[in-house]
Amino acid sequence: MYPIERCNQIIDHHPTKCSCCGKRLSGEDQNPYRHQIVEIPPIEPIVIEHRLHSLKCGQCQSETRAKLPEEVNRSGYGVRVVAMVALLSGVYRNSQRQVQSALAMQRGLGEAARSWGFPP
Repeated sequence: MYPIERCNQIIDHHPTKCSCCGKRLSGEDQNPYRHQIVEIPPIEPIVIEHRLHSLKCGQCQSETRAKLPEEVNRSGYGVRVVAMVALLSGVYRNSQRQVQSALAMQRGLGEAARSWGFPP
């Protein structure tokens, strides 16, 4: 059991009538039976767009486009997406179709799988 402080939501359920005689019940239980549900929150991809602007030189009229900073992954996928694909395909030995299916279940990551050439 998680401590109450770790619960994100607490829902109290009170009986309305006696299960034996049907009389209406009132009052408060100071030590209710606790039942907890642990859930994984839905994954929402974070999409970061890097815009590389081109500017024209006033001197020679040459156009120069900005370069991506070194720390930006050139593949277009962040380290967590790459790690998830490696885990699913390498460690768990899922097929490309299974990896794509798993990514597709995570909001919007199916597009990433298709762009890597995994079959639909």
